[in-house]
Amino acid sequence: MHVFERQEDQWLLIGRDYAIGPTDIDADAGIVRFIANGRRIGGPEDGEAFTDSHEVARGQTVELGPNILLNVLEVRPGSVRVSIHAPKHMTVLTREDAERLWGRP
Repeated sequence: MHVFERQEDQWLLIGRDYAIGPTDIDADAGIVRFIANGRRIGGPEDGEAFTDSHEVARGQTVELGPNILLNVLEVRPGSVRVSIHAPKHMTVLTREDAERLWGRP
């Protein structure tokens, strides 16, 4: 499990082909909208490009792909704290760290 605090439009990368970031944070309602994009992992649509939107409330978990879960731990004004559960072989990084490591998002 990986835990991150992100502000609006601060992305997380899961593996090299999957990105997710909060776009709207409503601290009063405890709800966050996430945009996810990348390439599908596994199944009949493996490798297919996608963009999804998820509205997730504090305490809720959403499945992002096979064996990848996002849980909203806390919603604050301007930021959200999340946990990501992903297979051990997949890196989970902030976009900033990925850019430092790989030189690109």
